[in-house]
Amino acid sequence: MKIAILGIGHWHSPIYAGVAQQAPHQLVGVHDDDDAMATIKAGKLATRGFTDPAQLLDETQPEFAVCLGNYRRMPELAALLIDRQIPFLIEKPAGVGAAPVRALAARCRATHLFHAPALIPYWFPAFQELRAILESGQLGRPARVEAQYFAGPVARYIKMGSPWMLDPQLTPGGALLNLGVLCLSLLRLLGLQPVYHAGIASQAVNQGPIEDFSSLLLDCRDGAYAVVETGYCPVDPQEGLYLNLMTEKGRAEFRKGLLRVEYASGEVVENRWPDSDFRKEMMLELLELARDGKPSPLSLDDMAEVLEICDAFYQEKVL
Repeated sequence: MKIAILGIGHWHSPIYAGVAQQAPHQLVGVHDDDDAMATIKAGKLATRGFTDPAQLLDETQPEFAVCLGNYRRMPELAALLIDRQIPFLIEKPAGVGAAPVRALAARCRATHLFHAPALIPYWFPAFQELRAILESGQLGRPARVEAQYFAGPVARYIKMGSPWMLDPQLTPGGALLNLGVLCLSLLRLLGLQPVYHAGIASQAVNQGPIEDFSSLLLDCRDGAYAVVETGYCPVDPQEGLYLNLMTEKGRAEFRKGLLRVEYASGEVVENRWPDSDFRKEMMLELLELARDGKPSPLSLDDMAEVLEICDAFYQEKVL
């Protein structure tokens, strides 16, 4: 497939570009609003660079696109793809809140346009296995859930060409909007039906306009609750997604590729997968589905549901 990437300055773009250059696919062009970034990235990827996304799409006629860029720009870029009926993958969070993302979802739904948000927990084999265990009833009802995602210093975004991550006009949220959406999507994947209850945030590390750390308390189904914590650490912890689940009949823990399930009977089951964020696997599957005319496993409606929780947090908190 002919593939274009919008917002190539995003720190995840090397993963997507790598897939787009694998046969039988072809990376036909990249866009960035920053002329220097577009030129540098295009040179490294041996493709065409554009500062006008519409020109890129009209001149290269891609069959699939990856939509990146800053959070406020993402809906504008996605709208260009919807106008041209180009199937696409869009990075999280796809917008600054639920409203613009729901509007995009409605437009895609109206024309049955293939699209998917990059909510990567859905592509973790461990989480798919855990969902099946919970649905089987082997662990009983969930009682308490802890989900965490701590990343390294925010300075890395500047080094990777995404200084807009620290600009509240372009990215009005911090760790929650960047990392917490993955934890929240994981809770939804597991069928926990999270609803915002309370939250707290801190700017103590970087003392900037967006939060360094956030902690959310969520109501879940059947009387359970969840704690979601995310943050930018002054050192790089390299932890990734972490999950600790207490249930009626045991507990489950996921850390760095290892899923450990302990049952009240004394049985312990462990399975390990590569310690990966599975973006490559996600994109390869989505390309195959789009090529074959099959539906995407996720839609922007799923992303909007997650952002409803983030909206409630940001409306309530005072930094």
